[in-house]
Amino acid sequence: MQVKAAIPRVVKQHVKQIYQDWQLTRAIKQLQTTGPTRVILQQLRAAWGNEGFSADVSFLQAIAEHVQQATGPILECGAGVSTLVAGVCAAKRGLAVWSLEQDAIWATSVQARTAFLSNVTVLYAPLFNHWYDVRNLSLPHVFDLALCDGPAEFGPGFTGYECRVGLLSTVPHIKTILVDDADCSTEVLARWQRDYAAHVDLTRSEDGAYAVVSLSG
Repeated sequence: MQVKAAIPRVVKQHVKQIYQDWQLTRAIKQLQTTGPTRVILQQLRAAWGNEGFSADVSFLQAIAEHVQQATGPILECGAGVSTLVAGVCAAKRGLAVWSLEQDAIWATSVQARTAFLSNVTVLYAPLFNHWYDVRNLSLPHVFDLALCDGPAEFGPGFTGYECRVGLLSTVPHIKTILVDDADCSTEVLARWQRDYAAHVDLTRSEDGAYAVVSLSG
């Protein structure tokens, strides 16, 4: 019998998890010391896992760039590796990150993986009227920056990215919004331009498109 075949699956999974955790720890240290280069963000994204649902590298770069320029609280819609990138970059500026997540199990997982960052708060917020339910959450009154890469699901009878319009009707006092998958959010961006006099800059990258939405109010 080959040695590899004789090793129980649970042991293999445990060893794989230890190695992945080591890779993630190394990538985090590189992010903290070297900064958010594209190579480091690629390594961090791979070590985090969940790549099929994670923000792409270009959007992570945009997050890092804007967080490093932020001057106030940061709101994230959809927790994940982006929470880690935002949290590390925000910590250097003494800023807090509030992350909304609709899946209770995933919210707990991301909170545990970012527990070393005292400036990050991951909040379980189930969907209500196709948007995160923030009615009973204590959030800052004004956010300098919002990162919109969620929600991951939209609820029965409501498909597409249209639900993102709920961000400004629920949390109206935001200065700048980064929107991932902007090509899928054109209707939302158009409504924000119409209803909130928003200025939209669209960026197309090798990974996809994202938008920078600036609001004067």
